Amino acid sequence: MPVFDGKPDLCAYFVPDQSPYVIIDLEYTSWEGTHGRLWGGSDEYREIIDIGAILVDPTTNSILEELQIFSRPTINPALSPYISELTGISQLDIDTKGVPYETAHNNLFAFIGDEKLVYFNGWDGSVIRENALLNNLTVSDEQYSRLLNLRPMLSRDMGVAEDTIVSSELSEDHTLTAHRAVDDAKKIFQYLSRRRHAA
Repeated sequence: MPVFDGKPDLCAYFVPDQSPYVIIDLEYTSWEGTHGRLWGGSDEYREIIDIGAILVDPTTNSILEELQIFSRPTINPALSPYISELTGISQLDIDTKGVPYETAHNNLFAFIGDEKLVYFNGWDGSVIRENALLNNLTVSDEQYSRLLNLRPMLSRDMGVAEDTIVSSELSEDHTLTAHRAVDDAKKIFQYLSRRRHAA
């Protein structure tokens, strides 16, 4: 893992330049004001509803594969109007296209494989572990060690506070939908790609 040195081309050296890697993004249950109270309200849990993952080949700067999964929350199966409006994900999407979280979890880690590094922006690593616990599943220490949070690096690279960095705002590609997991993963990739080429 490279040492942060404060150079403006920090992003260009953080991710692998030879081995394929994965970028993930998650959407999870939320309510009006939830972020401010850190899901501290009664029965507020960060249950995953949308998983997006892309497999990146850094040697060609291209996306090799992508994965999108809707997952059905169990503690709060009815989506709040807030999260539906934010993401564009409807209750019908979850009810008809969603799978149990165990299936979504297993499919995600099958996509990741046994050796690849996995990058995300924010809390997604913790949210995966929370959802595993809520559903009596296991994330091994080895698996968890490969889930790497880009946000501190992005903060230093961009010169902004960590809590202001939103994945959907990392790229101006208007063909991608904000707050949809696979599209936000692609926006993270586009940012990293842009910074690598600027180095």
